[in-house]
Amino acid sequence: MRYFMLALLCALSTAMSFAQQDDLELKARQATDELTALYKLDAAQQQEMYRIQLRKYRNLQEIAPYKNTDRQLYYQKLKAIRLGTDGSIKRLLHNDQMAIYYEQLRRRREREAQLIKELRSQGASQQEIDEALISALEKQ
Repeated sequence: MRYFMLALLCALSTAMSFAQQDDLELKARQATDELTALYKLDAAQQQEMYRIQLRKYRNLQEIAPYKNTDRQLYYQKLKAIRLGTDGSIKRLLHNDQMAIYYEQLRRRREREAQLIKELRSQGASQQEIDEALISALEKQ
């Protein structure tokens, strides 16, 4: 009976691991499809973009426990993941695709600056601003 329970526990653990992996792969595929349409990526770029997105989602999954335990560390790691992902995407793109990349980057910075400006005008603390930026980063 012990062996049966142990085998069942192992099977459930493995099944959950595969389900999480499938979820990551689905998110990475969806993000890749969106970015493929945006940048008009060729087949080789699509494969590399998928790897970049999969790495991003795996990294996000790894830092998820910090979200509720150490918000500052979570925010720092979230920014590092975004910086690394942005750098990988930038290296992937051809010169003609870079104009789109820089336009997207400009828009994102403007949205974040506008959010900070609005929160400061409302008298928000730095912690509240950081929380709003974390929320904005998580949506990307």
